[in-house]
Amino acid sequence: MDSRDQQWLTAQAASEAGLFVDDIWVRYVSLGGAADAVAVAAYLHGLVLLDDLQRDLVSCAINGILADSPDDAPPPPPGERDSPAAPVSTTSKGATSSLDEGDPEVHLLGRSAADGAWRCDDWPRVNTRLVSMFDPDEAENRRLKSLHATGLLDAGQEERFDRFTRLAQREFGAFIAMVSFIDAHDHLVKSIANSTDPGVMEAGMRTPRQESFCHHTVKEDRTLIIPDTTLEEYSSHCPPMTANSLIRFYAGHPLTGPGGWRIGALCIMDTEPRTLTDQEQRRLRVLAACIQIEILDLMTPTS
Repeated sequence: MDSRDQQWLTAQAASEAGLFVDDIWVRYVSLGGAADAVAVAAYLHGLVLLDDLQRDLVSCAINGILADSPDDAPPPPPGERDSPAAPVSTTSKGATSSLDEGDPEVHLLGRSAADGAWRCDDWPRVNTRLVSMFDPDEAENRRLKSLHATGLLDAGQEERFDRFTRLAQREFGAFIAMVSFIDAHDHLVKSIANSTDPGVMEAGMRTPRQESFCHHTVKEDRTLIIPDTTLEEYSSHCPPMTANSLIRFYAGHPLTGPGGWRIGALCIMDTEPRTLTDQEQRRLRVLAACIQIEILDLMTPTS
């Protein structure tokens, strides 16, 4: 199973059962888990990706808690799960998934397949009980340490990234293709390809973090597709791009730094509303994976 699929399904199982993060962490540690409470909570909230073994231990911890639940425990919502002791399969080896909305790695903003309603966030809500078990400030500090460890913020424009933004811009026929990173307060444009108006944005430009779609891609932690920015709640957070109706379509995929923390995104943007086919969505993820290899290469010690 894909690591992000497993992460989403694990969080979904915990959310549906009403489990608390600290209970999951205590059971996870008893199974031999090595990650601390902040990392496990951040994983369940979609902020960090654990390695294969730790992900499987978190899944086993959730299954164990559900198996220990008394028979008279409150049942899950109708249609969510047949039995509280049989959660969605969330282990990485030999597991399969069948989500109603197709590829679970793609988060198509704006439409709920069930009711057609517009919405902006379908990441499962996992309960927290002790603040110390999930300190958002500590999670953000770790994410920033991961970003700064790459040295990407100080390296300037690099051809290793430019070649992929040029390729993405051509393949998707997009107005803009961009690699960007999310710092504490800023959205940094690392690389950008724009075929029609290079002056709109340029490499090295910084904009307020909260006014960027890529900030939401990092936050959502999955392929983020906004078919029409004027119809999304996110448009109110990005006035520089939407005030003059310049950007009407956005699609981005998160990039990961050391320790699994989400640090940036590869995205494409257009001036007209549109969407991506399944094949195009896969291609966007392939290009993001190529950029991910470049990031990992930066972190590989040279002899």
